[in-house]
Amino acid sequence: MCILSIILIALQIVATKYNAALYYMGSAIWAGTYNLFTVILALLTIKFRNSTLVMIATTMKLFGMIISFGGFILVNTVAFYHYNCLAASYYRPCYNANMKPIHYMMIILGIPCVILSIVFFIFFQFKLLARIRIGRNSNYIEAF
Repeated sequence: MCILSIILIALQIVATKYNAALYYMGSAIWAGTYNLFTVILALLTIKFRNSTLVMIATTMKLFGMIISFGGFILVNTVAFYHYNCLAASYYRPCYNANMKPIHYMMIILGIPCVILSIVFFIFFQFKLLARIRIGRNSNYIEAF
């Protein structure tokens, strides 16, 4: 997911440079940075296994699913509407139509990011949280 996020950030930089539709939002930059932050937080959680860190990482990953979907897929899908331009106006400028493949690539690479976010969130809920002992229960049994 780190590599996908870095590629999507680079694609957004290219889209910004060449005046693609909705380039000013920088959605892939924000979503990619957020995904990188959650991956680093997850690595810290796996290494230290602190219950507070687990809850923070789980909450961040829950929001990460929404941000990934919105930043990678939804915004790039809406961007195709802005390429249908007959005449430029103040409210609806014309964008470089040669940048459509960039949006296709962001959607195609964004789908695995969303799927990995969902899988990672489920893994966190059922695997890692089951192994962390919260409280002082003497009958604690570790789930496998």
